[in-house]
Amino acid sequence: MTFRFEITVVEATRGSNCLDNVLINFKHHRNFKSGVHDPSLSDYSAVSIDVDSCRVDEDVTMRVSHPITSSSRLIFFDLISNSDWIFVDSDDFSLISKFDIFMNFFTNVVQVSFPERADRVKFYTDKLRFRWFTDDLRKRRAGLRLLVELKYNFPDHFNIKNALSLGQKSHKN
Repeated sequence: MTFRFEITVVEATRGSNCLDNVLINFKHHRNFKSGVHDPSLSDYSAVSIDVDSCRVDEDVTMRVSHPITSSSRLIFFDLISNSDWIFVDSDDFSLISKFDIFMNFFTNVVQVSFPERADRVKFYTDKLRFRWFTDDLRKRRAGLRLLVELKYNFPDHFNIKNALSLGQKSHKN
């Protein structure tokens, strides 16, 4: 098959003539098993594929993100507001061209404003990974949640406001 795709299903999936398929294109060739099953839901058969997973380091993984920070929002707003939008009202471009210009511009602004960031993230398997999250902290958080709910239901009650304020201050320390 082209583009290094591999066909996974070799059986008919509807009657004897229809062959639906799942194509795979992995970076590394892995073993896979595929099958066609009748779930009795429609006249189509279900296609299943089991792929062997490759072993990776379970403790560390890379997380790719585009962080939204106050400075990146400011850059985004500045680029959008100081741009020339005259092409929108121009009769020289078709609607499709205007949309393409806008999408290209918007994509570039997003990429400049919110650059990609890759972080190594460690995943711990031991049960004590959150050693700082103690029973005392759980109880204090539950008390604060109760006070917040009471303040929401009784917004003018002075004692609840004071108790919530004191609880928040003790929670920070």
